[in-house]
Amino acid sequence: MMLQKTLAQEAAAVSKLLKKSGHQLVLAESCTGGMIASSLVANPGISENLCGSFVVYQVKSKKKWLGLNPKQLKRDSVESWQTAREMAKAALRQTPFATIAASTTGFLTSKNADDDGRICFSVAIRKGKKIEVRETVEVHLKTLQRDKNHAPHKLVASLLKISSNSPPLPLRLKRQMLASWVSLSMVRGLLRGKPTPH
Repeated sequence: MMLQKTLAQEAAAVSKLLKKSGHQLVLAESCTGGMIASSLVANPGISENLCGSFVVYQVKSKKKWLGLNPKQLKRDSVESWQTAREMAKAALRQTPFATIAASTTGFLTSKNADDDGRICFSVAIRKGKKIEVRETVEVHLKTLQRDKNHAPHKLVASLLKISSNSPPLPLRLKRQMLASWVSLSMVRGLLRGKPTPH
């Protein structure tokens, strides 16, 4: 299956770059539900560079495990790009031996048309005692699947190709896999010193 194969290839590429760079990756996953970590652990030796994943699907878990500020969550919403940034930073704070972090939050599906398929991503890096957010991206997966003329950046074009070449999958699973791929591609960009193409 095209989508599964593409996700596995991206995870393998990230695994190699992690080994080469010596970076230690920690994840904070909400809507991807651990799929990013799962795709990485299929690669032998990844335990040398994958610290683990905070699978914080519930709001209470985000507050308790990551220590996210309840006021920020209420102000910006749990499924916002601001929260994705805070999740990446918090994962690094909670894992002092990690050097880079990636996070995902958003809606795989929603009855609200504006939220349906809206996923937010962030990657951060530890620089000495400071934590720097390197990139934050918001992608509307519903738009990708319904409007092929709407491609605001190269990442969207890549997603369209992967999505259109894949056999039918349950919608939530397909979006979970696409979101995991986006997050891994952002980690790869961070490791190569190149941001995700917009």
